[in-house]
Amino acid sequence: MTSETNDAFENSLENVEVKIKGEPLPSGKYTVVAVDIDTTGKRLIDEVVQIATYCPKDQFSQYVMPVMNLNPAARQRHQIRIVTSRYFRMLKNLHTAKIIKTKSEVAALNDFLKHLKKLKEEDCDSQGVVLMYHEHRKFAPYMLIEAMKKYNLLDDFLGVVKSFVNTHTVAVEKHGNTMKYFSLKEVTKALLNVDDKDLFEGNASVRAKLVYSVGEFLARGSEECDEATCAKKLVEFCVEYGCQTNQELQELEEQEKILQRQSTLRPIFLEYFRTTLYHRVKAVTFRRVLAEHGHELTELYKIWEESKKDGLIKCLESCDELKENDRNELIEILDHHFDPEKQAYRPIVRRRSSTGNPRSSSRSKSDNHGKGNGKNMGNNNNNNNDVSPSKKKFFRNNRNRFNRTNKMNA
Repeated sequence: MTSETNDAFENSLENVEVKIKGEPLPSGKYTVVAVDIDTTGKRLIDEVVQIATYCPKDQFSQYVMPVMNLNPAARQRHQIRIVTSRYFRMLKNLHTAKIIKTKSEVAALNDFLKHLKKLKEEDCDSQGVVLMYHEHRKFAPYMLIEAMKKYNLLDDFLGVVKSFVNTHTVAVEKHGNTMKYFSLKEVTKALLNVDDKDLFEGNASVRAKLVYSVGEFLARGSEECDEATCAKKLVEFCVEYGCQTNQELQELEEQEKILQRQSTLRPIFLEYFRTTLYHRVKAVTFRRVLAEHGHELTELYKIWEESKKDGLIKCLESCDELKENDRNELIEILDHHFDPEKQAYRPIVRRRSSTGNPRSSSRSKSDNHGKGNGKNMGNNNNNNNDVSPSKKKFFRNNRNRFNRTNKMNA
């Protein structure tokens, strides 16, 4: 794993989850729009690559030229990448091998705001726009808010957008007993009977359209109704499950604090980040749990100075998310890190056996050829297992010629 991927993995928002109960959305008439975004990664410092919205009246889609490159996971997920031609950077679609027309991030965000304002004005007596999205871990609202902050557009954005509604949480609440997986693909397949293999879910515009369809189904249920009734039920659905945008702002502020605490705890788990993916995931989990409980490096060190290992044990009793074995392992890691007489705690890495691995077997054979006494080396050379048939014939003819010469001299 490269350092770029490792940093993206450690600081990803997928590793942090904060839930704050916000104020309910006041009843009234709202314009419901489905939204989705493609980004260069899953961190707050990443950039938007595509913004897409969908509603029956109109839809919007715009690609953005990011300053940073997409990380490997984002390239694979969205099937786009940054290419360079002389002094110019361009966005390329890996499916069609064509260059995509892009705009700067600030221009794309302004167009996005104009589109939302237009939809609100066209919908008579609308009090604002409600954005629907479908994500297991809330990410799109945070990225949109961060992008608007960057260019001082947050006030205009909050003046138009009144709430966010996550259809994933509603689907889990309503169909948790009948379904096991709630990704957008599984939900559309189970609830809407849509299983089109030609739909590419890596595209934000495709996902936005599917999100709107899922929201409509969750609002009206299995009953059929006309367009006006369906739109009315969709607004009632958003009022029931939506909260004011202050909730996202508070959650985002708390997440930034948690990420700062996580960054202070990184030196404790350096040995884990240098090993296998299994131990890197475990280290990220340990850091997240400590940060969510409000622990920082200096605070943990003070606890260890006062009460040593017993203080750490008492401090981590409230971490119910960890199993007993993991909690004991975390205590050992912290104790070894703070105690100058002990070495850093290293995880036990169990390497897979090389049996059946052609690379390992070839290496072992080559190692066996190069080791041992001269007798074994001679036997290995006489086997000629790695010699081609033409060379074997050449050696055999030379040996016969040598034998005939010796007989004539005798």
